[in-house]
Amino acid sequence: MLVGIPKVRMLSFAAVVVLAFAMNPNCTVQSQDYLRDIKPILKARCYACHGALKQESELRLDTGASLRRATDNGAVVLERISSKDEDFRMPPIGEPLTVEEIAQFKQWVAGGADSPVNELAESDPAEHWAFVPPTAPKIPRRHESRVIDFLIERQLRARKIGAIDTATPSQRLRRVYLDLIGVPPTPEELTAFVEDVSASGYGSVVDRLLADSRYGQRWARHWMDIWRYSDWYGRRNQNDVRNSAAQIWMWRDWIVDSLNSNAGYDVMVQQMLAADEMSPLDDSQWPATGYLVRNYYSLNPNEWMRHNVEYTGKAFLGLTFNCAHCHDHKYDPIEHDDYFRLRAFFEPMSIRMDQVAGEPRPDDFVDYLYAGSRKPALIGMARVFDKNHDAITHFYDGGDERNRIADHKTIEPGVPRFLEHLLPEVREQQLPTEAWYPGARKSVHEYEMTQAAEGLSIAKAALVKVPPIDVVQLRAAEVVRDNAQVKLVAAIKQVNAAGKGGALEGRFSLLLDARQGRRILSNHLPEVEELVDDTVISFQLLILDEGEVNFQLVRDHKGSLTAGYVGFENGVIYSYSPGGFSRFVVGKYDFANGERRFKTKWVLHPKTDNAELTIDVWNVETMDFRELETVLAAINGWNPVGTDNKPILLDCRTGTQAVFDDIRISIPQQPEIVLNFEGERYSEGQDIDGIDNWKVGRSSIAPATSKTIEVFDSELVRVLRHSVGEANDAVSRITLTRDAAVAAVTAAEAKILTVESVIAADALRYGGTAGKDQAQDLINAAVSKSIETDVLSAKAELLASRAELVTAAEIGDDAERKTVVTAAQARVTKAETAVAAANKVAAARPADYKPLSVQTAKTSTGRRTALARMLTHRNNPLTARVAVNHIWLRHFHVPLVETVFDFGRNGKPPTHPGVLDYLAVELMESGWDMKHIHRLIVMSDAYQRGTQGSARNRQVDPDNVWLWRMNSGRMEAEVVRDSLLYIASDLDMSEGGRSLENAKALTTNRRSLYYETYPEDGGANPLAELFDAPNPFECFRRTSTIVPQQALALNNSDFVHQVAQKTALRIEELLGSGSDKLQDRSYVQMAYLVVLSRSPSAEESSKCESFLASYGDNARAGLIRVLINHSDFVSIQ
Repeated sequence: MLVGIPKVRMLSFAAVVVLAFAMNPNCTVQSQDYLRDIKPILKARCYACHGALKQESELRLDTGASLRRATDNGAVVLERISSKDEDFRMPPIGEPLTVEEIAQFKQWVAGGADSPVNELAESDPAEHWAFVPPTAPKIPRRHESRVIDFLIERQLRARKIGAIDTATPSQRLRRVYLDLIGVPPTPEELTAFVEDVSASGYGSVVDRLLADSRYGQRWARHWMDIWRYSDWYGRRNQNDVRNSAAQIWMWRDWIVDSLNSNAGYDVMVQQMLAADEMSPLDDSQWPATGYLVRNYYSLNPNEWMRHNVEYTGKAFLGLTFNCAHCHDHKYDPIEHDDYFRLRAFFEPMSIRMDQVAGEPRPDDFVDYLYAGSRKPALIGMARVFDKNHDAITHFYDGGDERNRIADHKTIEPGVPRFLEHLLPEVREQQLPTEAWYPGARKSVHEYEMTQAAEGLSIAKAALVKVPPIDVVQLRAAEVVRDNAQVKLVAAIKQVNAAGKGGALEGRFSLLLDARQGRRILSNHLPEVEELVDDTVISFQLLILDEGEVNFQLVRDHKGSLTAGYVGFENGVIYSYSPGGFSRFVVGKYDFANGERRFKTKWVLHPKTDNAELTIDVWNVETMDFRELETVLAAINGWNPVGTDNKPILLDCRTGTQAVFDDIRISIPQQPEIVLNFEGERYSEGQDIDGIDNWKVGRSSIAPATSKTIEVFDSELVRVLRHSVGEANDAVSRITLTRDAAVAAVTAAEAKILTVESVIAADALRYGGTAGKDQAQDLINAAVSKSIETDVLSAKAELLASRAELVTAAEIGDDAERKTVVTAAQARVTKAETAVAAANKVAAARPADYKPLSVQTAKTSTGRRTALARMLTHRNNPLTARVAVNHIWLRHFHVPLVETVFDFGRNGKPPTHPGVLDYLAVELMESGWDMKHIHRLIVMSDAYQRGTQGSARNRQVDPDNVWLWRMNSGRMEAEVVRDSLLYIASDLDMSEGGRSLENAKALTTNRRSLYYETYPEDGGANPLAELFDAPNPFECFRRTSTIVPQQALALNNSDFVHQVAQKTALRIEELLGSGSDKLQDRSYVQMAYLVVLSRSPSAEESSKCESFLASYGDNARAGLIRVLINHSDFVSIQ
């Protein structure tokens, strides 16, 4: 195990060069060329393979001496780097050295390849400061209460730099308020602090702020930067989710809540990586996996994995694993394999949608969608789970997943060797029922029961509002209906006795009545086992009312695409020409003179993708027939086997009435399929939707129908049938509304029983101890109740839709009636389809009921749990250091380690290694208590110093590396907006909720944290765009710019004008109504306290008073704008 810390501060390479020149008497001019020109090339291009990390071919090139010994004074190196042969040239990876670099190397070799005689080789990577676990520095006992200051002051004394004085009380208070809660102190808070001269006053303020819920909001935004928070994006202008998820705001709220409850940093890391495994029963923790969901990319799973690897490495370990994506890391002990080993922790993952307590069940998560549009889901919670336990992590070369190395060894989850001893064994985890079946959770049961009860209450209330039926009117209508039915039955018997006018074949034919609307029926022919040559499809057709009717072979039912068809359109028969979709005329018929009946036969030839089409045309008046010439017609790849998306289809267009019968599909060596509408399941006037796989098409338009009939070619029967239809409609108009209301109540009552039965069955089968038979009894009961409820609900909706259609038909205004009737007809058609589907399910009787949620694997791999425990292990040398470095950065505006996401050997060393390690140890020893770290930092003298300069100190330490003063910082974009609203008493501090639109950020007043963030146009609010909004792609450290538009926004924008006016009124309210208090001097004093958290100087007060005196009360809002533009407002000093 690695122990200890470096004894000296590491220097940059540039510093080494300078010291070499100044101190080494053996450093010749040629050696200086080596240090300046040659060593940087070797370090950048050669050390990775021939340095401390690796010594390929037992060769080290990290000193001039070792290079000379092994390469004939550099001649061999020069030969290899100059070679034109790619297999021989060095370095083997990346671009070759430039002509200039080769020339420099050649000149150095020609001059003797000189180098400093005491040049040191690269140190062992194991000794790198960041790879050695931190230990608390030894501190004299009398300084143990102020470790940070002792360590910093020791550095200052060594450099003979004197620290400046403590900042003013108002400056300290404003600083700590903005740092800890993100808004300035009020005048009352400022006055109370200034007047409190006790030694504990400042500490009490710090404790109060850390206990304030605004702390979580403030620091959540910092961690959201580091962890790459982003609301959903990817073609936002198309409402198309490609990255992240619409529910990611729950992760943001989880971060806020975790910080306010002082959850340990270790716990937060563990939950973000593995809440589903480590807290499987605590749904309050599940949003934490938003850290992983945010990286999701719907078009490429590899992109998701790449981001998980790169940003887990950077955010938690401060290591650039992405640099090992293509080859071994050039600087750190991270091998190419290590990149994929880290990826393997995430490989089994997927995402699912869980129901949130009190909300409806969300739609299932749609896995990778390579085409189409994925709409944002507004309900539910997106969370990760291990879906594919056997997922393989493929090793590939060159950073391109297409370059898989087939014979590479199996990639198992793992970490670089210097961290391997911290990684626990990966163990598969058994999950509790509620984890893999969220529908078993109590909150889901409560929601389902509440919804069912509310549904019944609504249905009963609606039934009460239905007027009572006029019994006399109903009886009269029923008498008319019954009489009409008697006459119809008698007429049918009379026609049948005469032997004419009956069905085309057998007792029944199918009548498609589209005199109004449109009727489409499809049948996906599940009996077809294989489509072979010489398959015959035949049918009979009689057209009663001429228009358009066709028989189709469907290519894509969902896309409404046709493969082949025979169409009868106003006297002309059409089909598709072979090889495409061009229509051609098969023949013509004379409808007016009796040619109305047709016998059609296709002989299919799938191999040549066409069919022989033969049609007999019958004259129903003369009983003559003629055979049209057999033609070839296209079938365009039609094949119904194994799919319900390529059915046969009957389409009767508006104004048409047609009869189909004796549809046959005859396939060699297979049973013939006969669809002739005969048998026990058919009766007079029955709609066939749902029978023998017939299904109403979604493009059908009510009130068109598809019914079986006995007699069609009798004028008397047709008139009587119409009379019966009108009589039935008359009865329906009287009873339909009440029937629909009663049916809704019945369905709602059944729904309650269904939910109860499903919950009971779930409890016994997943958590009970009953025997198998008892469990099966409950399952069967739940199935029966579910089927019954689905059928009753579908029928209730059908009745309601028909009632709506009846009401719509009575609207007086023609245009309005047409619009409402069309919508009602569509509802009826949809309801009819639902009834047919429910009846079909009932007939098949499924073996199990629908669960209350998606069910996933009952185990999880445990991989991410192992990774999380490795990251938060007490002996991990990196995690705590990285965390406290980020915290320090947000307080001091500069980090202890400049390269905040690279603590590796190519990163910068810490400026104050003792402080870094002290805070890292304190973080871990305190239970990873971040509030403890905040308190240590903000209570330090270093933090409380003033920001003013010192001429001498600036000469010695112009960049304040040694912290002799406090650094000034700029407000982040969110703090600017929040502080503006806050000084106007207009900031809404309420917590949590769905992300708000940026377009409304300047007209609404929630805290900036709650407005959308995403890396597309509109992904930041207008003010944030000017004041350096976070970059959701990568934001380990905010950028800070100064541009003229910022001043314009703080002076001339409508938003600031409104803030200034409200702030001016607030100041008047704070001063009260006394005339002396409203004097300009008092107003200026209070304005400074409100806006800048300090009193004005005498000069400032005098100038502001003169301004107010010159322009009167209207100038007060103008004064506020002036103060808002003061550098003291936007800076944190």
